[in-house]
Amino acid sequence: MKFVGILSDDLKYNNDSTSTFEDAKSIVLAAFDVSWEDLLNSNEKAWKTLWRESEVIVSNNEYMTLAAEASIFHLLANTRSSNVDFDFCLGELLD
Repeated sequence: MKFVGILSDDLKYNNDSTSTFEDAKSIVLAAFDVSWEDLLNSNEKAWKTLWRESEVIVSNNEYMTLAAEASIFHLLANTRSSNVDFDFCLGELLD
């Protein structure tokens, strides 16, 4: 079994590689305390909830539905409610 800690430091103010590595390492070490089945079930449950809340269907156009779903997937996968400073980027673009 392989555990990988993925962490973006884009929004961290101290942006140093040592703290980012330590944060990623703590994610991996925490995963050792959880079984593979529990991790998988947790992931599947979270994604089912997210998809249920954000479903888009473009009538009579499977390609556009797929494109909309792909865009939503990328937004959901790359943004988190814990990223409180993320909205400043959008604010600067809209000003």
